[in-house]
Amino acid sequence: MKQILIAFFVVVLFTQSCKKKDAEPDSLIGSWSWVATYIDAPLGTNNPQTPLNTDTTQKLYFNIKYWTFVKDSLNTVSGGNYNTGYVKNLDGRKINSIHYFNSINLTDSTAYYSINKDTLTFSNDFGGTVGSGYTIYTRN
Repeated sequence: MKQILIAFFVVVLFTQSCKKKDAEPDSLIGSWSWVATYIDAPLGTNNPQTPLNTDTTQKLYFNIKYWTFVKDSLNTVSGGNYNTGYVKNLDGRKINSIHYFNSINLTDSTAYYSINKDTLTFSNDFGGTVGSGYTIYTRN
């Protein structure tokens, strides 16, 4: 009987220690270059919008605490603090979210994103809305 109890406690401890924990959201840290923005409209000459057909470049930079956005053609620079986490979409699935504070124009924003290898995609559709389009960046 004693051996059965010991075996039972070993099994319980093993299964409890092997429970899957929520992983941290994929890392945004690094430098990202804009590839394309697909707007909620039919595909055409200006959809997707790209650096080539808009004559602009965009870069995103993330370190542990701060983000910076640079749009070269307009010399637009934004930046501030950010944090990442998870939210549940309308289907109940966890999706990556980023909440950032823009210290230039003093605004808060939340965006939903996905990282697949070296591709970063932002889209409100990840949150469960339909028809918001998406923006793609690649890691430098």
